[in-house]
Amino acid sequence: MTLPYLPVLHNLIVAGNQITTLDVSQCPSLFYLNAGGNPMESVFAKNGSIETFLSVFSIDPTTLKFICVDEDQLASVQQQYYDPEWADLVISSYCTFTPGGTFNTISGQAKIDIDANGCDASDPAMPSLKIKIDDGSQVGYSFVNSEGGFSFYVGEGDHTLTPIFENPTYFNAAPASATVNFPAQDGTVNTQDFCITANGSHQDLEVTFVPIGGARPGFEAFYQVVLRNKGNQSMSGNVAISFEENVLDFVEASETLIQNPGNLTWNFTGLQPFGSQVVGMMFNVNAPTATPPVNINDVLTFTAVAYPLASDEMPQDNTSVLDQVVVGSFDPNDKQCVEGNVVSAQKIGDYLHYVINFENTGTFPAENVVVADLIDTAKFDLSTFQLLSASHPNSTRITGAKVEFIFEGIDLGVNEHGNVVFKIKTKNTLTTGSTVTNKANIFFDYNYPIETNLASTTFQNLQTGDFVQDASVVVSPNPTSGMVRIKADSDIHSVSVYDMQGRIVSAELPSANDFVLDMGRNQSGIYFLKIITAKGISIEKVMKK
Repeated sequence: MTLPYLPVLHNLIVAGNQITTLDVSQCPSLFYLNAGGNPMESVFAKNGSIETFLSVFSIDPTTLKFICVDEDQLASVQQQYYDPEWADLVISSYCTFTPGGTFNTISGQAKIDIDANGCDASDPAMPSLKIKIDDGSQVGYSFVNSEGGFSFYVGEGDHTLTPIFENPTYFNAAPASATVNFPAQDGTVNTQDFCITANGSHQDLEVTFVPIGGARPGFEAFYQVVLRNKGNQSMSGNVAISFEENVLDFVEASETLIQNPGNLTWNFTGLQPFGSQVVGMMFNVNAPTATPPVNINDVLTFTAVAYPLASDEMPQDNTSVLDQVVVGSFDPNDKQCVEGNVVSAQKIGDYLHYVINFENTGTFPAENVVVADLIDTAKFDLSTFQLLSASHPNSTRITGAKVEFIFEGIDLGVNEHGNVVFKIKTKNTLTTGSTVTNKANIFFDYNYPIETNLASTTFQNLQTGDFVQDASVVVSPNPTSGMVRIKADSDIHSVSVYDMQGRIVSAELPSANDFVLDMGRNQSGIYFLKIITAKGISIEKVMKK
């Protein structure tokens, strides 16, 4: 039973009939609904009205599977149906992805003026640019999509929009902010565009090596390398990946790669500001019976480095290191912190990178998927949230402490996968021993949400004894005025340079047992070299004069 648009309908009583589906989403003034005593299966009551009485109790509780109501009504309706007999009932607001009832819309485009003649159709979009909205009492965010568009759904009053850049000194926005006024909440649509220009010349790449699921002995393992241009200049270069070739066999990638033992490289050209490139990779993991064997709880180390480094203004995020613990099994709907379960306390206040993987494990394609993530704002600085990549087109929004990735019309087939990757800074008020946790809920159409695992990361001082040591590594001269020679008995896969605060400064992928590291650009002080070889890991302290 679907009711037409009835703007002044206040009361509806349809109890004791044979109704299986009731849709009152076009009744914005409804405040009393009694539909009890029906063989009800689904109710759609997302209409912009918070009903003071809503009874849809079915004759048989097992038949009622889905109730859709307004976001502000969720808690009260969930409380109403808290008994165990309703354990399989899904109560959600995700039957549509706009508010119920009548609302106003602010939509716009964000482009970068590449040719310095004003933004026009030929200028590229700025995907993943964060747009802040402030109505004086509440702040929210939306992210520009791959086509350059963004939108907000609002009520009456003033709403101020501001583009938020990760590095504000790199860009100028015209206008810098804009206030849109709606005298009434009457369905009005207003447009507000932003034209972005470069402020000076800034080259800044970022790379993140991301696990897509777990790594199991004897099975295939999947990964993504996410490359982003955070600067304001078009960039060309290459990304180099090192891996443990003695326990991993490279199988294939989504891009053509240059292959060398333990190393993979791909070249990129003309990567525009705010542009990104995602390369998927598949490896075979050695079985416990292989030589050398891989067993549960072993650690696989990957390093990705984005070049050029010399001209990069923030070279520390040109390197991404993944230390992945091998598992016996894993849930395809999971959340992982790329930095791992334990990180140095020196990284408190820095970014943590997260990937949320999802898979349609049902028997029918999923038309829509929503990933909802409630951020612990006592430990994370929500204002630093940055969307890095998503497997499919989506709209991303932040309301309060909730981040929603909405894949409307994804049509995710059976056993098909998707993911989102983001980063967020922890608060610098955390202390050594602090643990941050995070999990997400994944909604596939009208099904009960799948709750991911709890991704937990503890800040503590790492000990070199946590690793298999390679005692053959020799570093000289030390102290050094610039050049450092590193020698080992086996191939050196990677050399990562860290400062005293535990921040990565640079990285190199030598693929040789004798390598010269140039520290000439580093300021005077103490540095730590994390040297990964075919035999293990060595941590060396170096003084730069």
